[in-house]
Amino acid sequence: MKKGENWNHPVKGSSITVEPIRNPKDIKAIKRMLAGNPRDLCIFILGINTNLRASDILNLRVRDVQGQDELVLKEKKTGKIRRTTLNDAVRKAINNLLVLAAA
Repeated sequence: MKKGENWNHPVKGSSITVEPIRNPKDIKAIKRMLAGNPRDLCIFILGINTNLRASDILNLRVRDVQGQDELVLKEKKTGKIRRTTLNDAVRKAINNLLVLAAA
């Protein structure tokens, strides 16, 4: 491989498609793989439960989600304001991450 070359990037001018993870077994396997990394696990759980884009999730701060039942944010791609309910799985993942960060 030459310097500056990356096999993971598509050829210039081509397009790629991104498909959601639909199989529950695959989701459980990913959660097991991320179990040792609480931050990444929290981001993954937030993503699969809220259907937010990665760019929107990575811009979140603790104050945006801590102790909240609802998340209100401006989407980076569309510029629209979006309201999303945070379910129990998301709140639990956030709390686990914050407890570990405080320790």
